[in-house]
Amino acid sequence: VGETFSTNYSDYVVKPVTSGGGANSGRFSQDQVEEARELISRIHNLGVAAIVQPYLTSVDERGEIDLVFFNEVFDHAIIKGPVLKKNVTEEFHEEYHPNPQPYTPSSEEILLAEKALSISPTTEKLLHARIDMATDNNGNPSIIEVEYLDPVLFLDTSPGSVERYAQAIASRII
Repeated sequence: VGETFSTNYSDYVVKPVTSGGGANSGRFSQDQVEEARELISRIHNLGVAAIVQPYLTSVDERGEIDLVFFNEVFDHAIIKGPVLKKNVTEEFHEEYHPNPQPYTPSSEEILLAEKALSISPTTEKLLHARIDMATDNNGNPSIIEVEYLDPVLFLDTSPGSVERYAQAIASRII
């Protein structure tokens, strides 16, 4: 909060450091600095810090990949369409997770997600987590977001995932 905004990204995302479903998030191009500043100001007025990150165009071309973990063990993944549309700065987006489909991640994608989980700010094992990623401009997986609190887990896209999630919960209370 309070830092001067500037970016060299051709397309970029402005969003609260903590949010859900694309709320108070927007995708901008370099000629939309004033609009981006207005959204940053609105986010700050909510008492939250804003982050600015490059928009990975592979999300438009290929999709966003979400890997789901139970008790820090990979369970399943999906690929979905883009949430943020270019030049649209809605406060809430109509479709939070457009067209989720089952996805088989590469070993490199799983390894990156596991590394993200290994630096979790908690010392307790996480019951669930979702690691969202896309391919960067060099073709490498890149983390977009880490969801620890109340993530959508796409249980309906992976047969048996409801039961596996129930087992993960039971393992903590039995």
